[in-house]
Amino acid sequence: MANHRTSRLGPRRRSGLLRSPDCVGRLVKRGWTLVELLVAIAVVAILTGLLLPAIQRARGTAQATVCKSNLRTITMAALDYTQAFDHAPAAVWRKEVGDGDVITMQWDWAVQPDGTWSLGVIGQRLDRPFADLACPLWTGPIPDEDSDQPPFTGYNYNTSFVGGEAPFPAVGFQAIRVGVAPSGWQHTGAVMFGIGGWSGGTNRYMRAPGNHEFVGAATCCAGAQSFQHVGDRTHFSRLDGSVGVSADPSDGGHNQGYAAEVLDHPNNGFLSDDDRAYDPGPR
Repeated sequence: MANHRTSRLGPRRRSGLLRSPDCVGRLVKRGWTLVELLVAIAVVAILTGLLLPAIQRARGTAQATVCKSNLRTITMAALDYTQAFDHAPAAVWRKEVGDGDVITMQWDWAVQPDGTWSLGVIGQRLDRPFADLACPLWTGPIPDEDSDQPPFTGYNYNTSFVGGEAPFPAVGFQAIRVGVAPSGWQHTGAVMFGIGGWSGGTNRYMRAPGNHEFVGAATCCAGAQSFQHVGDRTHFSRLDGSVGVSADPSDGGHNQGYAAEVLDHPNNGFLSDDDRAYDPGPR
């Protein structure tokens, strides 16, 4: 009688070939439902809304740091000139050259009779003039070496008490209404450079609120400061080389008529109600 041996383990099964229908169903990748997709989109939108302000604040902080560094660098260059020549750089005057042509000598750029321009006395003392003279807040044209027009940079220079200027169309260095001489700087906390602002954009000539007696109220207001930096603030440098911040724009008493329209307060304003923030002389 034949002895048939039967395996105690039963018939062998090849691994991976025999699966239940439920197992196969679980291997099928299920797509997103409309509700799940909408929930995911909503979550992404919420996270973006939370992160975007933080990113903007970080960007603004970085811009503020660059702006302060630029102001400090420009100020040190101007003080270097002041020490060398015993007077601060003039804000603007007109130099006559041959055949009656005139070069406009500005603190930042020198404009030739044919309209071309070159670096001014302060820019010549900067290692990176086209970067140092460009405020990161200023969104207009940036300095371009190939341009045929001198660009605004966003910064302005204390023309009322430090730089001095020659009234248009006077020609010659002797026509400059000079500022306070360095020997008379009794208040080195007076402002030297800042971020220019008026209703028409930026400016390069900073005016004290009392400067209207020399240039008129409208021109005075066109030389105000922009208070549209991070947190509605403005930055400025002082004669001692330090950098300050202000969030308190003053209308300087120019709160009526055309001058008020030019100023566009409180987007722009002065650093003090009177000339104290600007005047380094005796009081």
